[in-house]
Amino acid sequence: MLLLRLRQRPALGWLLVVVYSTLVTLPHQPVQDFVGWLIKELGRANVYRIAAVVGLFIGAVLTWQLVAILKKKKTEPGVFGMEAKLWLLTFVLILGTWAILTVNNTELVHYPQYLPTGMLVMALTGSPIETLAWVTLFAGIDEGFQYAYLHAGWGVPFDFNDIYMDLLGGALGMLLAAAILGPKQASPGSGAKNWGLSLLRRPGVLVQLSIVILSLILLASGHLALYDEHSDPQHWFVMSRKIPASFWFFDETWGPRTIHNLSPIEGPILIVLTIAAYATLDRRLWKRASAATP
Repeated sequence: MLLLRLRQRPALGWLLVVVYSTLVTLPHQPVQDFVGWLIKELGRANVYRIAAVVGLFIGAVLTWQLVAILKKKKTEPGVFGMEAKLWLLTFVLILGTWAILTVNNTELVHYPQYLPTGMLVMALTGSPIETLAWVTLFAGIDEGFQYAYLHAGWGVPFDFNDIYMDLLGGALGMLLAAAILGPKQASPGSGAKNWGLSLLRRPGVLVQLSIVILSLILLASGHLALYDEHSDPQHWFVMSRKIPASFWFFDETWGPRTIHNLSPIEGPILIVLTIAAYATLDRRLWKRASAATP
């Protein structure tokens, strides 16, 4: 099986992750142009209906696949019961994201787009939390490419809405990979006897902690601004080039729905809380991996 082989050859696995992430990041504008062409040909409402049907179909197929995998692995009811609960939680979060943060149904592509990333990274790390930390990093690079390059002259915020959708897609992939590989296949990490200490030593978690700490330092020093202030040239980075007029946002050119754009404060907090929701599974996998390690 591909996931097991990649776990045995981590260098190849990480190369595949980087290549895949690059392939889903760089063609963003051609994909947008293709969606625009489809809307002209089929009509906006029809494209949104098709996207919804495809999204529901993919969700149903993935759920059927997960159930089939879990039924075959009844030897670890605690872990696999937790995976089923987190699977349900992930879909509840997707539904809430669709209701509040999704401007139109074409954005549902974020979930299947980042599902392979979650599967691949989970195969390499064996840790749900570290996997989601890496998924968030790749999603942030994706949005950073759009914010700093594709939409450099636009008055838009750094899109934490899209990052959050990417995170949930990665969570689906992570849960599938965890079910396929099983808890005894997961690496206990750094070998630390305490799960919390082991978690802090994992590279993906360390990278995210470093980004948070560096961001706070830049924010405190005035080199990072949450919103654009043309009167202050001291800022190196600005997280949003548009100050929100209200909690809710609507633009008829984007889609039919009124949404909330996550602020540079709300976005990171929501992401951290969501990743933390998978801590129980991470701890259980770590315990079984530690017990199985001589």
